[in-house]
Amino acid sequence: QTSRYSEGAPAEAVLVPAPLRDWGWTEGGDASEELDGSLASVTCGGSNSFLLTDAGEVLVLGDLRPPGGDGSLLRKIWSSIRSPVVRVAAGWRHCLLLTKDGRLFAQGDNEYGQCAGAGSGDSPIALPSLQAAAGIAAGACHSLAWDRSGTSFSWGHGGSGR
Repeated sequence: QTSRYSEGAPAEAVLVPAPLRDWGWTEGGDASEELDGSLASVTCGGSNSFLLTDAGEVLVLGDLRPPGGDGSLLRKIWSSIRSPVVRVAAGWRHCLLLTKDGRLFAQGDNEYGQCAGAGSGDSPIALPSLQAAAGIAAGACHSLAWDRSGTSFSWGHGGSGR
C-alpha cells in the first residue's frame, strides 16, 4: 500500500494522486460534495488552486484576498446561477473568471490593480473595446484579456515589461 504522505514532507502535501472525495478539505469533510457537476479543469496560481466544474462553478483552495476564508478549506467563489464560467486564470492572490457570455470578472488582491478595482467579483470588467472577452491570462500581479477581434489588454503591475 502506498502512503499519500512521505516522511519529512509537510502534513498538507499530497504526494500521490488522491480522489477529491478523499481530501476532506471542506467544513462538511467531503470536497466532492461541493461540486455542481463534474470537475472540468484545475488552474493553479502562486498561492491557490481553482477548480472549474462543467456546470460553470468555481471553487478555490488556498490564498485569495479578499474574499478571505480559510485557505485550507475548499470554498465556492462562483455559482453557475450567476453565469457559467468557462475559463479561469490564476495569479498570485487573484483570479480572472470568463463567463460563457464573454463577461470578465476578477476576485482577490488588487494591490497593483490586477483586478481593475473589481476584486469583489460583483461587477464585470469592461474592456476598452467594449467587446466581449474571448480569452484571459494572469501573472503574479497582472492580468490580460483579449476580445474577439484579437485586441489584447493588460493591467496591474507593469514592472519588468509586463
